[in-house]
Amino acid sequence: MPVSSRVRHILATLFLLVAIGFATPLWAQKDAGTIVGMVRDSSSAAVPGAKITVEDVDRGVQMTLSSNDQGEYVASPLHIGRYKVTVEKAGFKKAVSEVVELDVQGRVAINMTLQVGQATEVVVVTGAAPLLETETSELGQVVDRKRVSNLPLNGRNFAQLALLSPGTAPSEPGARAASRRGRRCASSRRPGAT
Repeated sequence: MPVSSRVRHILATLFLLVAIGFATPLWAQKDAGTIVGMVRDSSSAAVPGAKITVEDVDRGVQMTLSSNDQGEYVASPLHIGRYKVTVEKAGFKKAVSEVVELDVQGRVAINMTLQVGQATEVVVVTGAAPLLETETSELGQVVDRKRVSNLPLNGRNFAQLALLSPGTAPSEPGARAASRRGRRCASSRRPGAT
């Protein structure tokens, strides 16, 4: 093999390996979710550099990160499950969130407010779930295993589960067949035929 062909072959192979390496994390995120939030002090000022620990309470796995200059943090990708967030910063009391449920492709916002005090003191942050999803414009709903098992599905057609979500409606009976039949009939007609 000539030198230039060998070099091209090696470069093409390296390019392919790099492309696969960048695409792999994207595939892995399909069954994951994200926890985002802001860390503020009692005067609503951003707290940069706060140590944030996101813990999967069922598996005992932890992810540690820091808040950025605006006090924001993003923990992703996370397996679906139950999580709690702990925030620590020198000169502030440690803040611990209540346990939240993270679903597939979920994006949960957990904002934390730190209070001045000793790090040995702990503040448990509780809050109601937001009535409006502000983190993303996507709509979605997760149907849990119990509901799937208990629902009377005609023929166990999983597509019928979509009808449980608000704003969905079944298609007209025979709508697909009628549209195909209409196209077939229209194409078989000759000009001038009735």
